[in-house]
Amino acid sequence: MSRITRLLPAAALTFATVALPVATAGPASATIAACVDHLASHGYQVTYEHEEACWRGSMGELTGCIEDLEGLDVWRYIAHEACLLAGRE
Repeated sequence: MSRITRLLPAAALTFATVALPVATAGPASATIAACVDHLASHGYQVTYEHEEACWRGSMGELTGCIEDLEGLDVWRYIAHEACLLAGRE
């Protein structure tokens, strides 16, 4: 299991958990890594866990579960939402 945790401002994103399977590679994982780095640079807490498959944001208690989505669209969806919450897009 790979885990990276950073502190975040209380008023921002509550937490972001991105599940990255060991086999994940290529453009989608690179996009997620870039978004996570962007979130971290703004002081967000970011946790990578292979076993945990959900993330939540404080805005409207958005919750997305990996098992409800399939394939690379999962990673693109999470990366997109994480970037929106961070104001990158």
